Amino acid sequence: MDQDVSLYLAPMVRICTLPMRLIALDFGAIKVYSQETIDSSMLLTKRIVNEKLQTIEYIMETGCIVFKTTMKEKNHVIFQMGTSNPEKSLKVAQMIQNDVAGIDINMGCPKNFSIKGGMGADLLNHPEKVKKILSNLVNNLKIPISCKIRLIKNKEKCIELIKLIESTGVCEIAIHGRTRLQRPSEPNDDKMIAELSKHVNIPVVANGCNNTCNSYQDVMEFAIRTNCSRVMIARNAIKDPSIFSPTKFTITEILTKYINYAIQFENGFNNTKYCVHRIMKSGCNEFSNQFCSDILACQNYKELCNLWSIKFEGNENLGLQLDNVHEDWPIDNVNRLPILIMKK
Repeated sequence: MDQDVSLYLAPMVRICTLPMRLIALDFGAIKVYSQETIDSSMLLTKRIVNEKLQTIEYIMETGCIVFKTTMKEKNHVIFQMGTSNPEKSLKVAQMIQNDVAGIDINMGCPKNFSIKGGMGADLLNHPEKVKKILSNLVNNLKIPISCKIRLIKNKEKCIELIKLIESTGVCEIAIHGRTRLQRPSEPNDDKMIAELSKHVNIPVVANGCNNTCNSYQDVMEFAIRTNCSRVMIARNAIKDPSIFSPTKFTITEILTKYINYAIQFENGFNNTKYCVHRIMKSGCNEFSNQFCSDILACQNYKELCNLWSIKFEGNENLGLQLDNVHEDWPIDNVNRLPILIMKK
């Protein structure tokens, strides 16, 4: 079944910036999702072609980069949008449609920030709004539109919703096998995803396997259990970004590749350090806690490269001119940790 299963990198806040998307593609992902970006933030940006880096960047007046992409991912990157407004979402989609392979609407995020704005999983309670948003995009754009949802506790309502979504003309539906109120530690309902996949004629992308998928083979088994030929991987891709490949790679190989991409495309250093630390802490037992602390203590790319014996010949201020990765989301104490330590 391996050759028939398409693997996607799931949208993850602060993780799915350009370097992570590129290494996921290198390891075998077919589609890579951007972190969720709120429509109103994107509307404040200007599109810039960076000739030096060969990137396209959507930048705010402050200099913060809301979205950055490059030709290597052009046919694979899916821009995920947080929205509750059919008009705003269309404006954003029209801005960006020539730079991405598709647009996905987040209808599954359970966080209060998203819910209070009428976005994410709150949309599951408003099927008519779902229909308006998706239909408006499908009818006015030339690229594929998709959405990512969670389960609704009432099975019949869930079936009604996915049929309504299908009727809008989207190309696929990603389904996370937990309800809005369930925690990531609770079991994913693989059987329900399999059942729902029988009620629509468009592809269903299975999601939510973080408790059971620790290897490429585990992912293949998840695809069988969910009756899906497309699987979206989130937290397990942080534990092991090479999970998209049947070949196992070492953490040193993975992070060397990640850091090189981060330098090549001048990713904001705070974001790079955060991601390197998350990858190390999530899935690696090869290195000591002291080594992880040494990562947090790094002040710039040169120091980070020295830890990994990577040759660095660039400007020591690379990625430090400003914290140039825009984030719509409030930073909780855990996610703030790398930045707080750096600034001591």
